[in-house]
Amino acid sequence: MLIHQYLYRGDNGTTQEFWQSETHELLILRLHNERCWTAHRNCQYLGCADSPEDVISELHLNAQLSPDYIWAKDVRGAFQLVAATKPTATQANE
Repeated sequence: MLIHQYLYRGDNGTTQEFWQSETHELLILRLHNERCWTAHRNCQYLGCADSPEDVISELHLNAQLSPDYIWAKDVRGAFQLVAATKPTATQANE
């Protein structure tokens, strides 16, 4: 069983969206054109399911998705963990 950790959402904007821990130990991702989410721990494949929540549940990962922070690209193009902003009314309706 993994030590309890939070996973934060990110999207590289071109090919994949993901949920990743702050330590980069646990990663749940899917390609934009795929339905299945896959889980990886320290670069080793763990399994897949239809949603990030299902991956956590079905693989019995001691992790939780958090909306408080997101992975965002900085000016160099590297991902940094930053506080999430609340969506505007327009973004929430999209």
